[in-house]
Amino acid sequence: RREAAAVLVPRGEKAMKKKQWLDAAAAWRDLVAVWPDHPTAKDPYVESLQRAGSILRKSGDFEEALALADELLVQDPESFFALVLR
Repeated sequence: RREAAAVLVPRGEKAMKKKQWLDAAAAWRDLVAVWPDHPTAKDPYVESLQRAGSILRKSGDFEEALALADELLVQDPESFFALVLR
């Protein structure tokens, strides 16, 4: 788990800095899959999902946006944004 975090945290942070939200979400998703209770993964994961969802909605990719909204609801069940995105 620590080795995965050593690779995935920098990858997620780098993608977020470049505003590559889908790539960032993928990195955080992989980290959460390996280490569900990682102390710093949840907040950037949720942020990446929200921003990627906005982009998908605006681009008209509603099927992917719906899948992302469902994923967001798993990570943050009280997310108003996810409900609006759905």
